[in-house]
Amino acid sequence: MKISKKYFVCLLYTLVLGFVLAPEKIFPVFLIQSKSLILTGVIVVSGILAFRYFVLKDLDTQNLKNKEKDIFSSKIISNLPFYIFLKTLDGKIQVTNQMHAKLFNMNASELEGMNVFNLYKDIDSSIKEDKIILQNKKYNISERCVNTINGSLGWCRIVKTPVLDKNGNITSIAVAFINIDNEKNLQDSKDTFIANITHDLKTPVRAEKRALELLYDGSFGELTPDQKDIIKEMLNSSKYMMRMTDNILTRYKLENGTCKINKHPYSIKKTLESCLESLKYLFENENQTIKITSDIKDDIFDFDECEIKRVLTNLIANASEYSPPDSTIYISIKQKNAKLELSIKDNGPGMTKEKIAAVFDSSKSITSRFKKVGSGLGLFISRKIMEAHNG
Repeated sequence: MKISKKYFVCLLYTLVLGFVLAPEKIFPVFLIQSKSLILTGVIVVSGILAFRYFVLKDLDTQNLKNKEKDIFSSKIISNLPFYIFLKTLDGKIQVTNQMHAKLFNMNASELEGMNVFNLYKDIDSSIKEDKIILQNKKYNISERCVNTINGSLGWCRIVKTPVLDKNGNITSIAVAFINIDNEKNLQDSKDTFIANITHDLKTPVRAEKRALELLYDGSFGELTPDQKDIIKEMLNSSKYMMRMTDNILTRYKLENGTCKINKHPYSIKKTLESCLESLKYLFENENQTIKITSDIKDDIFDFDECEIKRVLTNLIANASEYSPPDSTIYISIKQKNAKLELSIKDNGPGMTKEKIAAVFDSSKSITSRFKKVGSGLGLFISRKIMEAHNG
């Protein structure tokens, strides 16, 4: 049986919308293993291009409106489990499905011809999304609360797609959205869980670290050399655990977009000195030397001191862990126009070009070669923080 292009396009567009609006229902097993934004983009773009090719190829100015309406009013579109409608650039609804019409206690035919700006309350957000589409002529995906004149729909994932004529001009905008309150609640639960577990880990580790410092300093009596060596190793492990816990929480925040950068004028030299002080136990254990060179006169720059400390701590600790005993770690500070360049060089075993390409990727491990616990996480975090600083 030959399937017409119209119904093929409807089916394809349905699958694309389904993947974007509710991916966990389309590919649940796959998405548990890998939630790839790149893959999502490829699927969406491919679907939209196919939609435009098959639908708009044979359309001319006279029959464009009729064929668009024919597609959107087909049985497939009418029964989509999403709120969906096609609107003109000034907001007039051309066609819609019954699920969307029920929001306003109407039939689809009754809703057609009405202006969406008279039906929804969050007009400013919708106008901003439309402006992005008009400017880029590309689809737009957003998440926000949707409020109608009849009440609130809660959090929704919204997909807006421009419909172009054969000359590449936008004639209308297709809008589809679905409620994602359950996803938001699940995300909030994850955030709370991560925050609680990292707090529960950090609090006893900090207490342990302080107790070990007091023991090591002789606050509770003198220790024998062997006892001091044991306490020192325990103290070093405690400090390492603190860094790892901080890295886990930071990675989670970076990947979920909840890590905010707050820039203020700070001294890069003082920030570096603070990092070196917190890591001196690493250098003392391996008898390593730190050599700093700087050609900057004014060392005050705008950056997030807490996050840059995290970057420097990760990079310097990484350099120490991979450098042999009795070696030197070189730290260089240079100024290039209005930008700061800080580099750290160690005497480790090095790696191949293939390994270098993956060293900042948290999804790839390099531990098999270097036998180090936690390799890659600190570098991944460092890169994300620097990118947030436009570095």
